[in-house]
Amino acid sequence: MFCSFIVWVLIFALVVGLIVGALVGPLAACLATGGIIILVFLFFIIYAIKIHNWRKEKEIQEKKEKTELKERLQKEFPLSEERGKPDERIELVCEANPSSRNVNSKRMIDKSNIKLFREVERYRINLKVSPNNKRLAYSVSIRVRGYKNKFKNFVVVDGIKSKKFDGHSLINPIFSPDSSNVAYVATINRGSFNEDFVILNGNEISSHFGEHVHELTFSPNSNHLAYYVTSSEASGPFLKFRNYIVVNGVKGEKHDHIVTNSLTFSPDSKGLIYIAEEASKYCIVKDGKKGKIYNLIGGVINTTKYEDSDSGFYDLFIDEDNETIKVWKDSKMKMEDIRNPVKGGKPRFSSDCKKLAYAAEKGDKWTIVVNETESKEYDGIGIKTPIFSPDSKKLAFVAINNGKHLVIVNDEIIGEYEAIANDGITFSPDSTRLGYIAKKREGWCVILDGRELKVHEKILKNSFNFSPNGQDISYIAKKGNKYFVVYNQNEGNLYDKIEEFKFSPDSKSIAYKASLDNKEFIVLGDKEFNRYDNIKNNTLTFSPDGKNIVYAVSVNNKDAIVVNNEIINTYDEVITEGGGRIVFDSSSKFHYLILDRGYLYLVEDVI
Repeated sequence: MFCSFIVWVLIFALVVGLIVGALVGPLAACLATGGIIILVFLFFIIYAIKIHNWRKEKEIQEKKEKTELKERLQKEFPLSEERGKPDERIELVCEANPSSRNVNSKRMIDKSNIKLFREVERYRINLKVSPNNKRLAYSVSIRVRGYKNKFKNFVVVDGIKSKKFDGHSLINPIFSPDSSNVAYVATINRGSFNEDFVILNGNEISSHFGEHVHELTFSPNSNHLAYYVTSSEASGPFLKFRNYIVVNGVKGEKHDHIVTNSLTFSPDSKGLIYIAEEASKYCIVKDGKKGKIYNLIGGVINTTKYEDSDSGFYDLFIDEDNETIKVWKDSKMKMEDIRNPVKGGKPRFSSDCKKLAYAAEKGDKWTIVVNETESKEYDGIGIKTPIFSPDSKKLAFVAINNGKHLVIVNDEIIGEYEAIANDGITFSPDSTRLGYIAKKREGWCVILDGRELKVHEKILKNSFNFSPNGQDISYIAKKGNKYFVVYNQNEGNLYDKIEEFKFSPDSKSIAYKASLDNKEFIVLGDKEFNRYDNIKNNTLTFSPDGKNIVYAVSVNNKDAIVVNNEIINTYDEVITEGGGRIVFDSSSKFHYLILDRGYLYLVEDVI
């Protein structure tokens, strides 16, 4: 840039010199040319000094802001010698109850102050906790100063920070099921194109220039990593986008499209399936081999069925229940709900891995396909089915014919109702019993082993459960604007809200979170525990022997651990974001992650 500036200055001076020389004389031309060059260079030097001073002032201001922020955080969360080094163990007597029998081991696992990333406006953070609840990975996105939509990203795993990457979206790290591996996709801008990298345990295992990587998926045994890639290729005057699968670094065949969330490993991790689209038709691809082609396969959204004359096509998204589709109309930017636009649940393996079942559309009818063998045809298939029993001997699904919902087990119709709640069927853990929630003319009832139980005004979908031993059942029903638990047909007290119902591992106790008069509390059996402003989600946990119950609550702007209705420890925050929870290591020992003074610790407690 500087060289081109010099060239243009010389050309301008030469042109002026020639004009002056032609009009006045050679001496005047030389003086004019030299004067112009000197003036321009003086201007450039002054400009460069101003730029240098401006940058220095900006750097000083940024340092000042950073120092002030650090001082404020340290004032709010003063560091002591307790901080120590990563992996250093510190024995603490519990703060909330000094006389308690409990003593915890507190170990720092990250030196970074996560509080800072959460409080500063230009930072965004995405926490992910490992399945064993002992490791934490998080990504941080930092908005580049002077830009509204330019970000830099990095990932921190167990306190170790990665290099910075590009991209507007937060990086999404994932842990393997055994918690030993962590993987994520990171992007680096290469001018007109981006390059996606797959990072596994801090190492770049593959790169994809000009391509996009989607949906990292670990196998159940944590030994295999699969994902699919979007690539572009010339198609006449246009670019055509296609997808291909990658398993352990080996590329598969290209398809017009690979359906989102369809990558599925078999329970023994030896098989992999996904749904591929070819010329607007669909097929299952199992271990690289294509199955029979159908109009649609269960779980696939056909967006062309939801066209709007004003805004073109809707964008459709399945929620966690695979039931409600969120529809975003581009012109009006309005969210709407469309109920049950998907027919048939996702493809499923049996637990012994010998069978694969899925719903498929043939013409205007639907069928269940098991190992490429088709069932009888129906008008539709329930969105939560088909499902196998835990022993793999039974296959159940909900079929829709002439507006009626049929419950079918091993090709035999065992029930016919107006509707099946969420089209869901539940087998007992020992595979001997079957239950579901059905709609009758007078209300909703649970159907247990073909027998209709009491009819209620409403029964919450997904609330029906068998105990671990398969002998007891429970569900949540509604009366007016109140909710109650039904346990073995015995009705509990009425509450404003009920969540997180749990059976104890020995099947002898039940517990759940209830709300009443803007307070939350745990109900164990029929006993109500102490009330709090908030009980943290997904923390209610029984010990393996079923004799102790632990959960986290919020008290006076702090989080506390409660064991058997007694607060034993208080912290700034118990981590529940990103899958954080309380995990028992034995019947008397459990662990969890906390933020204390802005720093992350693994805490191990003894009952």
